[in-house]
Amino acid sequence: MVIGLVFSDNTTMKLSLHKKLVLAILLSISSVIVIMLLLMSWSFDRGFKAHVLAEEERNDKLLIESLVDRYKTSGDWTFLQDKPSLWDEFIFSSHRKPKRRPERFEEGSRPPKPPGFSGDRHPPRLPKPERVLLDPDKQVIIGDIKFNQLDDYSLKPILLDGQTIGFLAREPFEKSINPRQQKFMRHLQKLFFLIAGSAIAVAIIIAWVLSRNLLKPIQRISDGTTALAAGNYETRIDVTSKDELGELSRHFNLLAKTLEKNEHSRKQWIADISHELRTPLSILRGEIEALIDGVRTMDDSRLQSLHQEVVHLNQLIDDLHELSLSDIGALNYEMESQDIIGILNQSIDTLQIVADKKSIQLDKEEIIKEQIYVLCDSRRVQQLFTNIVMNSLTYTNAPGTLKVKVTTDNNSITIDFMDSSPGVTEEESPKLFDRLYRADSSRNRKSGGSGLGLSICHNIVEAHDGGISAKASPLGGLWISISFPLPVS
Repeated sequence: MVIGLVFSDNTTMKLSLHKKLVLAILLSISSVIVIMLLLMSWSFDRGFKAHVLAEEERNDKLLIESLVDRYKTSGDWTFLQDKPSLWDEFIFSSHRKPKRRPERFEEGSRPPKPPGFSGDRHPPRLPKPERVLLDPDKQVIIGDIKFNQLDDYSLKPILLDGQTIGFLAREPFEKSINPRQQKFMRHLQKLFFLIAGSAIAVAIIIAWVLSRNLLKPIQRISDGTTALAAGNYETRIDVTSKDELGELSRHFNLLAKTLEKNEHSRKQWIADISHELRTPLSILRGEIEALIDGVRTMDDSRLQSLHQEVVHLNQLIDDLHELSLSDIGALNYEMESQDIIGILNQSIDTLQIVADKKSIQLDKEEIIKEQIYVLCDSRRVQQLFTNIVMNSLTYTNAPGTLKVKVTTDNNSITIDFMDSSPGVTEEESPKLFDRLYRADSSRNRKSGGSGLGLSICHNIVEAHDGGISAKASPLGGLWISISFPLPVS
């Protein structure tokens, strides 16, 4: 929901999140207060009116009892005709509360009378609801009422020995509340509104402070996001809570850390590529300048050296191109059901001559003989196996061994490549799939290779929903494990 202030020039000023939150909290609290106020007012009004009505019912009962007692003595209603003062006395007598019997004082022991007191006088009488006495034919005996108003009055029959001797009519309920009661109700209503206003004022202060505290983490995240957008990837924000905002802050720090790592990798990637390209180009330039200057003579060995550097440079460029295509998902994969054991054996057999020249034994004893079909691109999988085997042949010391092992379970097939020394440390193993990374202490650039082969292998395996990992081999070298999911039967 967007809250805004609209001005006459048709421009809109958007409210800040702080003000929106204050308004939302204030609106919620105010709604509760107003509802409670209305319910309390309604409940009190209903209860007060019920109390007044019950009191008037009691008064009517007492008045009827007094009238019946007097009627028994007189035999008719003539004792009240044209005697409004006596009628008033009946009415006010019914409204008097029972008094305790006063204590008797001995002569001379009574308290002194107040100044100006000249006799036994009744206290001032409060206005009481209008009553009218009617005969059995509903004709007015005493009281002030118009015939057309009779329907608005409450009629109570006056019974004597089971016979109706008259009716007591009381004015409408709305007029039965005396001024003192009305004043009390107005005072209480004002008190309700005063309490509600005070509660809303306190709610405004609480909403303001609460919203400020709630928005502090959001403001920190906003400032941090601005810093990230400006390229300051070292930015971190303090995590001060364990709620959703705290979780968001932790995610922000993780994002910043990832961006910082990626930025570092990007810079390192550019530096490594520059170095990898500069090395063969520098060699080519030096060889060619030496030939031009006559320092060296042109012969077959010089041409062969130049050709090797061109091949090395071309291989590096091809690997970079293939890796970039793999990263952007531009490599085409033609997935078909293929015998992965056949592809593995073919890849190993192709490099048998290279292994023999390097005095590296290719151990295939633990490759299962049966055919196992998986959904894959046979050309890319053969490239994968060739890269893994060639990487081992390139870096393994002679004489050495490369052992290939295949295992299966219900869901996947796992192919392990374990070679002999030199090996890699536990810290270096996860980095082997990074681009241009080499464990320079043993598997170094002098052995050849662009440092991109395992990165390409990693992308090929991921494209087949498989997994690839590296760790120390029990033979003293490197152990690369590759797994592919088996089709659901």
